[in-house]
Amino acid sequence: LEKEEAKAERKAGARGKLGEARESKAIDQLRAAIKEGKAAGLEPGELQETEALLGAEERKLAARTGLEEAVASPGVQRLRAAIDEGEKAGLEEAEVKEARASLETEEANAERKAGARGKRGEARESKAIDQLRAAIKEGKAAGLEPGQLQ
Repeated sequence: LEKEEAKAERKAGARGKLGEARESKAIDQLRAAIKEGKAAGLEPGELQETEALLGAEERKLAARTGLEEAVASPGVQRLRAAIDEGEKAGLEEAEVKEARASLETEEANAERKAGARGKRGEARESKAIDQLRAAIKEGKAAGLEPGQLQ
């Protein structure tokens, strides 16, 4: 009888930890509560909600990391992918805001470089010295590499 009571108490304690972990949404706490629930002999159905929440929180964490990395070494495709994953993972808009701003900057830079390349091509065709100088100046300002200015 004491063993059954001890088992029931352990299960009740595990259920309480699962509830606390779900409230906190802390990944370490969720993992520990699931582990304790399994050790206490809770049914899989009792763990299901917490396991799903753990998966969602882990996805959010991975999305946050992806956003940080994309902002640290930006590129249009990388930023778009990180923003998309952040949205799919359910991150708040505030968590994606910096990446969106970085994406806008990267897209503007890409457009500016494309425009400078276009003017460089036009200047080459015209062979007008003033136009060539202006195209080189614009290319430098747009951030084109020296090899791209020729």
